[in-house]
Amino acid sequence: ICTNMADLFRYSIKGAFLVPLENELNIIDKYLYMIEVRFQGRITYKLEVSENTKDCLIPKMILQPIVENALLHGLEEKEEGGMITLQVERCGNSDDVRITISDNGCGMDEMTLATLRRDIEEKNPEKKESIGLYNINQRIKLCYGEQYGMEVQSELEKGTSVSITI
Repeated sequence: ICTNMADLFRYSIKGAFLVPLENELNIIDKYLYMIEVRFQGRITYKLEVSENTKDCLIPKMILQPIVENALLHGLEEKEEGGMITLQVERCGNSDDVRITISDNGCGMDEMTLATLRRDIEEKNPEKKESIGLYNINQRIKLCYGEQYGMEVQSELEKGTSVSITI
């Protein structure tokens, strides 16, 4: 756990703004391993990654905060069977890549989901509760264009899914 934590800290402060997806996934794997140990098997994870996506460049540290949100807001209270799934695939015949992080946690009601979606898109950061997701979405749009970004789906008692298209 100490080695993984050191690797996570080192990764977050060194290197380029854009990194290969494979590097980001390695850090997520280390982070999720630490979580799996901390929660003593109550929370597990699965990575499903298409080989043809691993070399694409993404902004560093955009996945870890989303995984952390899944843990803190979706799974922390779950007594057993918590699962985080991270899927990466190409979108059809295009160069676009979709990264989806989902959990089987408590989910959100419609009003909470609508507020979150508004916070992610709205340009006035002072009035937001979800500044982290807003920042990730803005970093994606600055890097790839306005047509790219983050989308959140959630259903109460079934879980939440955050998809990033780059």
